[in-house]
Amino acid sequence: MTPFLISVLFGQLKVAKMLLDHGADVRAKAANGRTALMLSAMADCRGAADTGPLEMAKYLLNHGADIHEKSDNGGTIAVITLPVKPVWDHR
Repeated sequence: MTPFLISVLFGQLKVAKMLLDHGADVRAKAANGRTALMLSAMADCRGAADTGPLEMAKYLLNHGADIHEKSDNGGTIAVITLPVKPVWDHR
């Protein structure tokens, strides 16, 4: 995983901005094909994070992230962000 993707995953918007300003690719993918946008939705925003997932996602989208990009298993950001209903909840 690139430093840019790690900064996104840990909610480090300032670092992500600096890396993009210095040539990082907003459309870079992790080894499993997940995009920075997907990682922003899964971000661990506890501890050292300087932003939340929504702010990071907005920034990435405003800088060329593709909302339709698919991971290696064919998933998109929509699949990651859909609420998952527990199997025991049959309402």
